Order: sequence, then C-alpha cells, then structure tokens
Amino acid sequence: MESIAEKPIAGVLFIHGLGEHIERFNDMFNEFRSNDISVLGFDLRGHGRSESKDGSKMYGHLAQPSKSIRDSIQSDVSFFMDLLSKHVVDVPYFLMGHSLGGEIASYYVLDSPGFNHHTELIAPNIEPGVPVPIFKKVFGSLTSRDEASVERYRQDPLIHPYVTLMSVAKFGLDGGQELITLAKSFKAKSLLVTHGTDDKITSPSASKMFYDGCSEIEDKEYKSFPGYYHELHFDLGKEEVIAFYINWIKKHASING
Repeated sequence: MESIAEKPIAGVLFIHGLGEHIERFNDMFNEFRSNDISVLGFDLRGHGRSESKDGSKMYGHLAQPSKSIRDSIQSDVSFFMDLLSKHVVDVPYFLMGHSLGGEIASYYVLDSPGFNHHTELIAPNIEPGVPVPIFKKVFGSLTSRDEASVERYRQDPLIHPYVTLMSVAKFGLDGGQELITLAKSFKAKSLLVTHGTDDKITSPSASKMFYDGCSEIEDKEYKSFPGYYHELHFDLGKEEVIAFYINWIKKHASING
C-alpha cells in the first residue's frame, strides 16, 4: 500500500505489528501525505491480504522454504526499501515500525551494516509486557483506551485470530535481551523510540533499555506518552501522537536528510 505526496519531503517505509494489516493505518498515512510525507507499507507474511500463489492464506508460511522466516522478512524489507527509493526520489528515508514491526525494523538495521537512514520504533516488541491471553477479544482491549478503536479491532476480518506467542518465535526474532545486548551495534542517522506508559503488550522499560544501549547514535530521542496503551496512534489523544511523528520526521528531513 502506498500514500504518495505530490511533492514529498521524506519517504517512510512502515512495518505493522503482529496479527494486523497495513490498511489499518490508512488515516495516519493520509495525515502523513497531507504533510508532504510519502509512505509505503506492506502486509507481513501471513497477515492481511498476503496470499500464496494459489490464493490461499499464508499464516506464517514461507515463499522459499529453504530460507528462515527472519531471512525472508529481511528480504521483504529490503525489497520495499528499494521500491520506496524508486517511488520517492531524492529525499531522506525513514524506516518506521510498530510492535513486531519495530522489532523487525531493529533487526533489519542490525543486519544491514550500510544502513544510513532514519529509524522510528513505536512500542517495539523488545520484550513482551505482562502475560495475557492472546485472544482477539482480550488482546483488542489492551491495544487502546478508545472503545471505538477496540471494537474496530475486534470486528476487523483482516486481523486474524491466530496470534500467539509462538507466532513471534516462528518469525525467528529473539528480541528481548538479545536486542538490548545488540543495541550498542545499532547504527542509523537518527533514532526515535516512542512508548505508552500503560502498554501491557510490550514493555516500555525494555524499550528504554534498548534506547539507552544505542550508544553509536548521537541523534536519538525517547518519547513517553503518559497513560497511553499499546497502539498510541489508535488511542485517545491519537492526534497528538501522529502530530509528534510528523513533526519529528519533518525536523529530521530538513536538518540532516
């Protein structure tokens, strides 16, 4: 999915979280486009409208069985980063991920020694929060304080009910202590990490530990949103959150693109 501005000042590749799909972010991407920021996003394997060649759903399946899921996902991110650079030229690029998408983005940067773009991690899955039943009905209530947003989550047919902690493991991403340990090797033009203080799905303290460990990055910022749940951009007060994302991108696009 793409949302291309007429005269873009920046290009963003966005990676969504576990069990959801990229179309959920249409409204936010439209806000980005209105602010001259172009966005490209895609459904992770086994999510949203991703399908195999025969049209069947791919819940966790690989197109190339010889490759690990981690390698396959990294290949996907590389493909879409290249595609972004073809659709949006001569502007700074930003890799942005929420939850599992933030974890994927982190590993992509760590696995890409030549990475020289900006990075934004939203409530990244560095470490799970308190143990909860991962059922659609229960999980949805922990994503946002906005009842309308929670109901849309529960009724969305593209949010599949197969989300389990094993799903994360199957992606081949260890997260947790490994990412915190590897943080010292994390290199990017700039880094923004945001987290809601009342997030029960991923750990705000683990995000801060990862952020503090990113010693190779001079231009970095950690932003806490008091009282917010896991999906800050779908929570009460989402306008403030989205405006913060946009202003951070604009600032870095103009200062050190």
